[in-house]
Amino acid sequence: MKNLTIGTWNIKNSYLLTERNDEKVNAIIELLQENQIHILGLQEVNPILVKKIEDRLQKMNSNYSVTSTYKKGINPIRNLRVEYNLIISNLPHYHSKQSDLPSFPTKVDEFKDITSIRSRDVTHQRFIIGYDTLPFYNTHLDYRDNKLNCDQLNTIYAHLIREMIADQNMNSILVGNLNKEPDSDNMQYFSEILEAIHLKIVENPKPTYKNDPKIVDYIIVPDSYIIDSVKCIDKYDEQISTHNPVIAKIKK
Repeated sequence: MKNLTIGTWNIKNSYLLTERNDEKVNAIIELLQENQIHILGLQEVNPILVKKIEDRLQKMNSNYSVTSTYKKGINPIRNLRVEYNLIISNLPHYHSKQSDLPSFPTKVDEFKDITSIRSRDVTHQRFIIGYDTLPFYNTHLDYRDNKLNCDQLNTIYAHLIREMIADQNMNSILVGNLNKEPDSDNMQYFSEILEAIHLKIVENPKPTYKNDPKIVDYIIVPDSYIIDSVKCIDKYDEQISTHNPVIAKIKK
């Protein structure tokens, strides 16, 4: 298997801010090119931004393609607050799908602002690398409810288990904003159960969230992979995103 460069970035939703979306497209294209990324998982991408990314890549005659699994719902508030996970890659791929995750606690009244109620999902794609397939997952989890976050982690773990059993494939990669710090009970628990299916969290020493500096964005790879490098890029200001992208160079 060739060396791979994997990235994750919560780009932050700016649905109605046209100028902000243009700035985000510029940053995303720059990130792809400067780091020669093979697979980039983006979170909080709105449909307008998706179209702008697709148009820019087409004008550039780029070999990158965009995996779009967003479906507009009937609730206009949730359409504005969609937290859409997007995958951009320059590798052959197939079998793209989106799976729902537990989305909010039973006591909805805990959320004072109804516009903050957001559906959560995981986007799944399989890449073809030589004679191997590489299952890739991109997600964004809840931060306000600890039990909900744990339920979402367990659901993702179940997806990884099914992948391993169905295809006897232990090469799955998971990226995204898991919204818990490495020393939290949830991430300690998740790290332990990942070990059982031979996956490991790529260690990143720098904060990925700017406002309250902490690590909440992760890249998770098979433990058979060598991590050549990992970096958290802090060059983009908060107008682009309150999160920093994380980039890892890996090889099997």
